[in-house]
Amino acid sequence: MKYDNTHLTLQERQIIQKGIESRSSKTAIAQTIGKDPTTVAKEIRKHSDLKRRNAFNQKSICIHLKECHGCKRKCSRYQEETCSKRDRSPSACNCCPNMAKCHLDKYFYNANFAHEKYRFDLVIVEKVAILQKLKEMISQIFLFP
Repeated sequence: MKYDNTHLTLQERQIIQKGIESRSSKTAIAQTIGKDPTTVAKEIRKHSDLKRRNAFNQKSICIHLKECHGCKRKCSRYQEETCSKRDRSPSACNCCPNMAKCHLDKYFYNANFAHEKYRFDLVIVEKVAILQKLKEMISQIFLFP
């Protein structure tokens, strides 16, 4: 299948957000917007906002906690609990049915925030390119008077 190789638009990002909220797979979301599934995966990974877990009542979330009795991060067996819904498709916690009782780090995808971050990054890249061209021009002027 041939995919559209243009940058994601705000509308496409909103479709990605709706797909995450309806618990659709990245492949299904990609087919909806006509992009490669890896594009959707990279978009979600790059622009998801991390909300760290509250470690006040539960300092350790090691899967061996009950066996070790007081597991610490320094323990050689330390292994954090994983979330099959978060760590697989669609890789974000938007509208997860277990969100209220989940004690893990959460990732949220917001289309408007993602688009603004993308536009900001694009401006930075453009300014760096301009500065590099100016640097080359200045070096040429001073090397060849």
